Amino acid sequence: KNILFIRTERNHMNLISNSPFLPNKGLDYHTRCIDMMKSLSASMQSRIFIKNHSNSTHTFNDIIESEFNQYNCLNPKIPIISIKSKYRLFIVDYPGTSFLQLVYLKIPFILIFSKDIFPLNDNARKFIDMLTELGLAFSDIVKASDFIEKNINVIHEWWNQREIQTALYEFSSVYCRSSPNYAEEWHEFLQSNSS
Repeated sequence: KNILFIRTERNHMNLISNSPFLPNKGLDYHTRCIDMMKSLSASMQSRIFIKNHSNSTHTFNDIIESEFNQYNCLNPKIPIISIKSKYRLFIVDYPGTSFLQLVYLKIPFILIFSKDIFPLNDNARKFIDMLTELGLAFSDIVKASDFIEKNINVIHEWWNQREIQTALYEFSSVYCRSSPNYAEEWHEFLQSNSS
C-alpha cells in the first residue's frame, strides 16, 4: 500500500493553534515538507500520493506547486473516509481538520509539525508533546523520514500499541468528542442557551 500526504495551507487559527503561520513562515514550512519527502528513498517516494486539504485556497507559489506535483496528486474534495483503506500511512502537516479526522477515524498517521512556525495554545502543546514522545508527531524531518523507512511495513503493529491508542483516546476526549446522540445534545444545548 501507498502513503498519503495531506498538506494544508494554514492561514487562520483553530482550536489547537494560537495563530496562523507566523509571518513569512508559510514558504519555509512547505519547503520543509518537500525536504522530508525528498529525504525518503526513491522506492518510498514512489509510494507517496499528495492530497491538499479540501479547504486549501492554492496560493502556493509556482515552485512549491511544481515540487509537490512531482508526486501523484489526488482531488482535494475526496473525503478521507472514502480512501482510508487504500493507504498504509497518512502524513499530515498541520494539526487541523484533516489531522482531527485521522484521529477520530483511527487511521494510522504521523504529524509533521513545527511549533516555531505554528504557535500552539497551552493545552494543545501538552498533547502534541505527548504525541511527539510516542513517535506520532515529528518536528525533525530527518527523524520523520527515518521513522517511515523503518516502520512502513509494520505500521499497524506500531499503531495498535497500547500507549499510542491511550494517547489518541486522551486527545480525542478533548478535541474529537463524538456521540451517537449528537443532534439531540446540540438541540438541548442550543435550547438551554437561547435565552
